[in-house]
Amino acid sequence: MKNMRVARYCVLSLVFFLIGITLFANQNMPKVGVVNIKKIAQTYFRDSKAFRDLQEEKEKNEKYIEQVKKDIQNIEKQILEANMANNYDLGFRLESEKKRKVEHLREYIRITNQQIEEKLKKLYYSDEYLEELIEKIEMVALKQGFSLILDIDSSEIYFYTQEIDITELVIEELMTR
Repeated sequence: MKNMRVARYCVLSLVFFLIGITLFANQNMPKVGVVNIKKIAQTYFRDSKAFRDLQEEKEKNEKYIEQVKKDIQNIEKQILEANMANNYDLGFRLESEKKRKVEHLREYIRITNQQIEEKLKKLYYSDEYLEELIEKIEMVALKQGFSLILDIDSSEIYFYTQEIDITELVIEELMTR
């Protein structure tokens, strides 16, 4: 009987000890969260005139790119026809024209993508917006008990669970003003 009481006492002591360690460990472990800043900005600005203008500019650029690609394909077809007709001078001139168009297209894509990216950065990283964004991230982080918040796109994050992603909560906070 006495051995039984001692055994129960030992088991209960061990259980309470393990519970105490678990509670202590959980209280001292920092909680880390992630946020997708790009998704927040896209959601926040999607109805703004500046964002709509950028979307229109992108669409206009894509149409132009498609037209130039069609022109290049047309030239390739003409080159093939010229070569089949043994008109090598025409084939050579068309080949030069094709190279100019391909180079033009490459440069056009590079420059327009760079311009649009710069405009997006200006929009997404304006002082007023960033102040509000940081305020809302801090608010959500404190409410949810996070000690550290990382941006999904700017850090090398190899794994995370949805429970630590506060992106949607930050979007809700930003949209409720």
